[in-house]
Formats: sequence, C-alpha cells, structure tokens
Amino acid sequence: SLLANCAASKVNHSQVMNFALALFLLWCGLTIVENFKQRIPAMNSYDPGTCNKATHGKEVLVKDRTDEEIILICVKDENVYQWKPTDGSKNTVGEFFNPGHNCSDILDRLEDAKDGFYWIALKRSNPVKVFCDMTTDGGGFMLVGRKRDSVTWTVPSNNRTVEPYGEPHWSSSLGDAPILDFRVQMATSEDFKATKAHWSYRLRSKRPLKNLMMNTAGCDRRSAGIGDIAYVKDLLSKSIVTTKLRCSKFGFAYHHLVKFGWNKMNSCLQKPCPWGFAFHDVVKDQVDFYGGFSFSTAGSISGMEYNATASVGCDNGYCCGCYGPVGGTKDYCAGHCKAINDGIVTKTVFTWFWVRSSLPKRLWKKCMDYQVKKDNGKLISYKLVGHSVIPVEGRCGKDFTLLHDGIVVVPDSSAAQKVPAIDGLLEYRKDKQELYLRSNKTWNVLAPKETDRTHKLNLDKITKLEQNLTNLENLVKKQDIDSLITKLVKGGFLLPQRKECFGYKWLNESSRNKKSRAANNCDDRLSTGWYRFGGGAGIKILTSCLRSPQCGAASPGWMNGTHPTVVQGKDII
Repeated sequence: SLLANCAASKVNHSQVMNFALALFLLWCGLTIVENFKQRIPAMNSYDPGTCNKATHGKEVLVKDRTDEEIILICVKDENVYQWKPTDGSKNTVGEFFNPGHNCSDILDRLEDAKDGFYWIALKRSNPVKVFCDMTTDGGGFMLVGRKRDSVTWTVPSNNRTVEPYGEPHWSSSLGDAPILDFRVQMATSEDFKATKAHWSYRLRSKRPLKNLMMNTAGCDRRSAGIGDIAYVKDLLSKSIVTTKLRCSKFGFAYHHLVKFGWNKMNSCLQKPCPWGFAFHDVVKDQVDFYGGFSFSTAGSISGMEYNATASVGCDNGYCCGCYGPVGGTKDYCAGHCKAINDGIVTKTVFTWFWVRSSLPKRLWKKCMDYQVKKDNGKLISYKLVGHSVIPVEGRCGKDFTLLHDGIVVVPDSSAAQKVPAIDGLLEYRKDKQELYLRSNKTWNVLAPKETDRTHKLNLDKITKLEQNLTNLENLVKKQDIDSLITKLVKGGFLLPQRKECFGYKWLNESSRNKKSRAANNCDDRLSTGWYRFGGGAGIKILTSCLRSPQCGAASPGWMNGTHPTVVQGKDII
C-alpha cells in the first residue's frame, strides 16, 4: 500500500511539473509577443535598410506592401544575407526589400498571389509600387494609367502609384517596363463589373512603355498610334478577334521634335506631365485635340477617321466611349463619336490601362520537337504538344511561348508504348514515379524510387526535431530566459498564436467600403467573435463619423479613438 501511494504521488508530481512547464512556456511566449515589439525601432517606411554582416540579427519594424506593420530580422540563409519576417510565415515576394521584375514574375514565384499592390524593380532601379491584376487573362498585368471621363487631354502623369479607384493619372515611373500586352478596360461606372469593352493588343516584339506610340510598323507618318500589333484579344468574349489590325490610331503624327501629341504622350510615360500630353510645356495652352484607343475586327486601321469595334478617347475635339455587344464582330463606332450598326456611345466613361511584360508560366504551352530519319534518308520533323503523347508531324511554332523541357510525361506503361523510340529522349511514368532514358533501343530507368533513403531522411529530421525540443526544455529548467527568447525568435520555433490574430473571420464585402452609398445592410446577424476587414471593404475600421448613408448602412458604425500600433504591443486587426 505504501509503495502504491508513493508511485501515485510520483505520477501526480510528474504531471504537475509538466503542466507547470507548459504554463511557463505560454507565459514566456506571451511576454515576448507583448514586449518584444516595443524594443524594435520603427522605420516608418517600407525600406528596412541594408541587410549584411554588420546588421546580422538586427530587427526593424516596417510597412509591408499592404501598409500593415511587419517585424523583419536580418538573417543569413544559404550564405546570403536577407530580410525575413520574424515568424517566418510570410512569403516576401513583392515586398520593397524583395521586389519582383514585374507582376508576372511575382505570380510565378507566388502562385496564390491575389490582385493587389506589389513592389517591382525595373533595370535594377529603386523599387516601384504598382497594382497587379493577377486574375484577368491569366494575370500578370500592372496598372499604368486610369481616367474617369471621356477626355484624355487633361490626364496628367506623375510618379505616384496608379490605384484602381484613386486619382486619375498615368504613371511616369514605368517608362522602362517592357510591353508584351497593352490592355484597355472601359466601363460606364467606377466599377470593374460595369466593364463594357475590354481588349488587349499583343505586340509582335516587346518595346518599353515610353515607346508605346509610334508612326511606323503599321502606323504612318500622318497619324501615329499603337502599331506593330500581332493580334487583338477581346477579353469579354475571351477570344482573339483579329490578326489584321496594323495600327490603333492615337492622333496626328506631328514631327518628333514637336513636344505635344503622340510624342508628348510617350514623354509623359517616362517623366511627369502635370497638365497632360495635349498642352504646351511653356504656355500651358492646349495644342492637341486628339488622343484615343481603339480596335477594329473589320479593318486593318482603327481610330480617328477610321471605324472601330470599340474605342475610347477623343477625335478632333469629340470625346466619348463607344462599344457594341459582347462578342460582336462588326464596327460599331465611327469618327467624331458617332455610332454605327447599333453601337452605343457614352460620355460617362471610366478607363483603366494595363501592361503585361511577360507571360506567367502557367500560360506557357509545352512543346517538344524532334526529327526522325526515314529509310530513304529523309529527315521528318515531329512534335509533342502539351500533355499529348501522340506525335504530330511538324515543328513547334514561334508564335507562342514554348517550354522545351525535353521530358515526355505519360500516365502509365501502356501510354509509354506510343512514345517514339528516339535515343536520348527522356520519359517520366507517373504510375511508377520513375524517369527513363531511351538508349540502345531500350528504356533505361534513371531515377528509381528511393524509399529506404527517404525513410532515413525522415528519421533524421525527427531526431533533429527531438533534440531541438530537448534543448528548449533544458533552457526552461535552467531559467535561461535570454537564450530561450533567442531560440524562439531566431531559431524558427513558433510563438503561441492568439485567436484574435489568427482565429478571425473576414469582412470583405465592397458594400462596407466608405464609398458605398447603400443603406439597407445591418450587422445584427453577426455572431460574437473576432473579425478582420479586407478586400473591397478596406483594411481598417473608420475612426470618425460619416454622413448617412455610407458603408452600406443608414447608420454606419465607427470607432471613437485611434488604432493601436505595433509599438504599443498590439496588432491592428
């Protein structure tokens, strides 16, 4: 009986010690979360500075691309010094300190990227903040200009970021951005859902945005515009509608030394133009009354005195937007803002201009070609396109991006029998998860499955993890708090997560935005819990009273006070 009591006492004592240890770790984590940020210098900018040997281990508080505060630490990863979030949970592609080359590059490196603001760097210049459309036509577009009426003359250019619903202007910071696709999106209200015409020009060869307008390559010396066009794609019907368009005329082709018109438009895309492209730099008088964007499915030239399927802008002082039915194949717009073939002309126009510098990899088409020598000695070309294992006679075309990976992927051995017997060809069989090389008239396995080796690697990882946990437990027992904090923050251990930071629900309806004038919504059905604003709703709750109706309600709610900051020890939710 005495031994039994001793054993029970020992078990209870062990349980109490484990529980106390867990409470101590929780207290340490919460203390770190509340106090750690207070010791970090705030930069009040997006730039954390240089990360190198001298700043290794330094922590800074900066803004991320969504203007939320984030704590960074300078670490050395694979012999490269770089800034990383202290919790290690965030992919930093598109941040100021890790910019992309363009929006497509960001999409390639961040597959779940959403529409929003990102930082890009052109020709190793300082990063530029842009709005990326990661959805339309495969994504990868950046917003370079916008206007909210039919007049194009008065749209200025400056080095501020073009926002989807911000002040109308062209960006003067993106002149060096290469153009693969130039896209025009026209709506009858300030809402993408009200888009009435939407098209993109695929250029035959890339050129920088600052050379968008030209008087050659399809356009002429009398009237300049967007030339060197491979095809036009209607993004509402999602189809290529013409390969014959040579020039979308913008305006008269004044001499290149004349500093207004199409030349001035190109200039405004690389340096600020406070009054727009149609005004003289010195006297500020308007000297041009043209400036339009259009396309035609029927003719080789559109705009100005030529008809168009859709157009937006000005023609000799007449400014409007014009469009036809979705999928229409006729011209619906004539000169001087006149409609034909039941087209629709409107002066209430909102337009966004987008540029894509390269195709995202998810739009690449796979193609591999090869040659086979026949009995008569003649070489015949064959190609494998996409996921097909059936060869087709011919070569891979040059009119779309190709991925020459040199590997044929087949689902099983039966499909593998249809692959041409060509020495040097690589084949991957999904059913066996093995890679084969064709040589000496046989398929030879190159990369068999290594189950035992993989199992050993997993055991090594588990052993290393157990050792790390043991080290952490020893630090707690020794009450070595400084070393414990270092392990938790710099060693990759996750801190306890508060439910208000991770267990929230999203409120992202655009009707909640302060721009919404609706008055028929109410939040009396929301359950008790934590909520976070985002998406079309905005990112923060208002701190001042608005006039009714706004935010989608007759009596919108607001917070009487100011938002807490990270320095105060609380995250802004």
